[in-house]
Amino acid sequence: MGDRAGSLTTVPHRMAAAAGAGFRLGQRVHAAGDPRRAGTVRYLGPVDGHAGDWVGVDWDGGAGGRHDGSLAGRRYFAAAGDRSASFARPAALSPGIALRDAIRLRYRVDDFTKEEQDEMYVFSTSQKRVSVELVGTNKVREKLKNFDELLCASVSFME
Repeated sequence: MGDRAGSLTTVPHRMAAAAGAGFRLGQRVHAAGDPRRAGTVRYLGPVDGHAGDWVGVDWDGGAGGRHDGSLAGRRYFAAAGDRSASFARPAALSPGIALRDAIRLRYRVDDFTKEEQDEMYVFSTSQKRVSVELVGTNKVREKLKNFDELLCASVSFME
């Protein structure tokens, strides 16, 4: 285990696979339910004195954690700050989704099911259900047909 900040700790493959629950060293994650609290996975495996599998995270901004990657005198990984790291259960973290998948989900136009189309409505002032018609989908579909050739995208923070 290295002494420099941000170093990754390796654990035997068997333990990493069990602990990670789909996470990997160096992966970007955020706290489940709080996408603004993001960090980097620095450790996968058991933590002495605590049952189960853990994910060691070095949180962005050098704060927001409980320690520096060591616990009860044992160093599991080196964090960027004195209190920028914490251990979390895999269920308490989210890997988010890839930008490519997020863009596809946000701008999908071809794959609405009949049920989804039937659920697109608003209520009028007299509380009558009025169907919503998607206008301009042909233009969007035309722009997205070359999605695989996308070289640059600009996105703002979306919740």
